[in-house]
Amino acid sequence: MEEYVFTTARRKALNKTRKKWMNMSPTSRQKAMPPKNKHPSKKLPVGSYVTIDVGRKGHHYVVAKKTKYGWTDSKLRTKKQLAKKAVHARKTWMKMSPKARAKAMPNRKKRR
Repeated sequence: MEEYVFTTARRKALNKTRKKWMNMSPTSRQKAMPPKNKHPSKKLPVGSYVTIDVGRKGHHYVVAKKTKYGWTDSKLRTKKQLAKKAVHARKTWMKMSPKARAKAMPNRKKRR
């Protein structure tokens, strides 16, 4: 395969796709995703990413990200950057006290 070059045309096409995703309803966005990303039994959890393969090894660019308040537009990030962020998030989480963790996850049901 030829070496991947991020041309202006490709960047424009990528931005166009991103805009299209952002204007979709969550249901239609889920339907449009490839089968491996579908969760038929449950909605996508907060923190999920919608990525697209741009034909460059190890580069799946993030198109949209699900937050507590819905889907947000996000900067284009590579898998490597996402992996680093995940490691950082895990470290931060482990340093937190149980009380702080409970506060950070308001959607979780508390045990009695």
